[in-house]
Amino acid sequence: MRESAELAKRLIEESCHKQRIQPGQLTLHADRGTSMRSKPVAFLLADLGVTKTHSRPHVSNDNPYSESQFRTLKYRPEFPDRFGCIQDSRAFCQGFFRWYNEEHRHSGLGLLTPVLNRFLPITYRFYGSCRNQAQVKIAIQNVMVHMTSGA
Repeated sequence: MRESAELAKRLIEESCHKQRIQPGQLTLHADRGTSMRSKPVAFLLADLGVTKTHSRPHVSNDNPYSESQFRTLKYRPEFPDRFGCIQDSRAFCQGFFRWYNEEHRHSGLGLLTPVLNRFLPITYRFYGSCRNQAQVKIAIQNVMVHMTSGA
């Protein structure tokens, strides 16, 4: 599937809705690809109140977070030299991103996972301070169930 402005627009719109992003809450940093510079994406970001930034021209390491994640992906022991087909790459990446977000401890997040980092403030608001990792994990699972049920 080729990159397109319409696909980028749909991805951003659905992601903001699913994650309940409020206007002014998000900054989206992207490369200078045509889909990310397109008018449909620009208008959508303005409507959603999302600030956009772009990499500087001809600077490949302008987004250290993305570069770090990509390095982690490439250096996983199970990362293949080559994928057999697009379905193989999608299957691999689905497992990788679940691991990366839910299990992998990030030094830049105080050795928390991104999921813990995202839901920790909500957890404290609902459950008060938790004294250990097991309590935090249970509390976050409860918050996630609460959030996905729409209650």
